[in-house]
Amino acid sequence: MNTPFLSGRPLLVMLSLLLTGCFSSREVHVWEYGRLQPRFFYEVIPFQEEAGLIFIEVELEGKMRKFLFDTGAPNVISRELRQELGLGATFYRKVRDSNNRRRELSGVTLDSLRIGELLFTDTRAIVADLNEVTLFDCLDIDGFIGANLMRLAKWQIDFSTRRITISDQISQLPTGGGIPVPFSVNGQGTPYLKLGIDGVPVKVELDYGSTGGFSLNRHLLADLPGGRIVNRSFGLSSIGLYGGMDDTVTHYRFGQIQLGNLLFQDQVIKFESSGSALIGTDVFRHFIVTFDWERYQLYLQPLHDLPRTYQSFGLVILPRYGKMIVARVFENSPASRAGLRIDDEVRSLNGRPAYTWLKNEGCALYHFFLDTESLPDSLPLEFLRDGELRQVSLEPADLYQYGR
Repeated sequence: MNTPFLSGRPLLVMLSLLLTGCFSSREVHVWEYGRLQPRFFYEVIPFQEEAGLIFIEVELEGKMRKFLFDTGAPNVISRELRQELGLGATFYRKVRDSNNRRRELSGVTLDSLRIGELLFTDTRAIVADLNEVTLFDCLDIDGFIGANLMRLAKWQIDFSTRRITISDQISQLPTGGGIPVPFSVNGQGTPYLKLGIDGVPVKVELDYGSTGGFSLNRHLLADLPGGRIVNRSFGLSSIGLYGGMDDTVTHYRFGQIQLGNLLFQDQVIKFESSGSALIGTDVFRHFIVTFDWERYQLYLQPLHDLPRTYQSFGLVILPRYGKMIVARVFENSPASRAGLRIDDEVRSLNGRPAYTWLKNEGCALYHFFLDTESLPDSLPLEFLRDGELRQVSLEPADLYQYGR
């Protein structure tokens, strides 16, 4: 028997990219470029799921490329792909990632990009160093399909079949039983939804580039007095495009979250000091989701109820300086009760010595702690404390059992 992650992963991957400041009319104009052929179409494409995120095949210059599907970003291509395609910069923009770090990046025009049989022409893309962060290097991606391209069509995403359907007509995408939810957009086309949290309205980004569930910035807590603390976590809280972010994340349970006419009872929201307000794939994997950018309408067809528990060992171990290091620990968890702390060195994990995990930049560690498959019933490990090698075996537990 395996114990699954029932409500997210111990570490958030958040790849949202937003241009800094307000969107001027000139800024909006940049992201409105793009055309789609043929005029009438219906296309079904498979997707691959890794680390809780969606990846699709995209054809550029006759070669198939691996792109992340990310509603929270515009199109992005890697520096290597830009060099291979011989593209010159056509614009520059200050861009912030999901951890609110800012950089000026160049942008290019993609003359043609094919998804299945659909040809997207004259779309804009940001150029970023996707190998700067080890995780993204491990995922081996060439770019992002972003909201500025998505809004040229209607899209339906189904995690249960791992398929995306793209059409020119919303009537061709079955939304029977779907609950309509209006959304607004920013200049690049990223959708924003209005949540009601115990009756308090909160605007959040709909972000398929985030593996999280409900996540808010800590400053919003002052407006949400009804929450009950269920746990805290320390250390590496999220990985954005420009690197990781250490933070103390507080997890609060709220009696009711409303999205359109949907009501979610007894759900947990993560509060971070520097994170964006968003909903990620840990929520939307429980629905068939249909986007209609023309009418600014979302349709949610429930597949199953949102889980209220969070089974986990309560830690994340990642490669650092050629060693396996504890990067994140939950306060009330099997890991903390076993005495594990941030920065402990782990010598063996799940019966395997450290050197076997650290091959290929430690990519196996990222996949172990970020994938959506089942975890083992127990997790034996050895770690160093004050020069002494200690052995423990962790069993998963519900990290959200407190505060109910």
